[in-house]
Amino acid sequence: MVGASSIGGEPSGTTLPARPVLLDTNVVISDGRRYVGTDAVKSVVTDVELAALVRQGRINMPQAAAQIPSIGLPGIDARIAVRGQLTPGRPGNFADGIRGGTGLERGLTVITRDKDLQRALDALGIPWQAP
Repeated sequence: MVGASSIGGEPSGTTLPARPVLLDTNVVISDGRRYVGTDAVKSVVTDVELAALVRQGRINMPQAAAQIPSIGLPGIDARIAVRGQLTPGRPGNFADGIRGGTGLERGLTVITRDKDLQRALDALGIPWQAP
């Protein structure tokens, strides 16, 4: 795991990122306000997931979502590399493959609470951090 200021350290807690990071959907929902005005970005797949959760009545759209920029999709090879490391049949694998692939291609640290995604990122050497 890579923290905001040290490699192999514990999650940084309230430390904000020192370089651009990619936020998982769960982080945008619960902690998005912390990342507004930083170099944090989210994937366009997070926008799709948020809209679906709102339509299903599961959440209200987080205000921070509109203030955190979205970035485009990674190439198919990066998505496949990440998906191959995820637990088969688990909900969210499609979006996690996109998020992990984006981190891989763009050299971004992925901020996530998702343990399965964290394991996949570790296996591929993609830096991640718990919020």
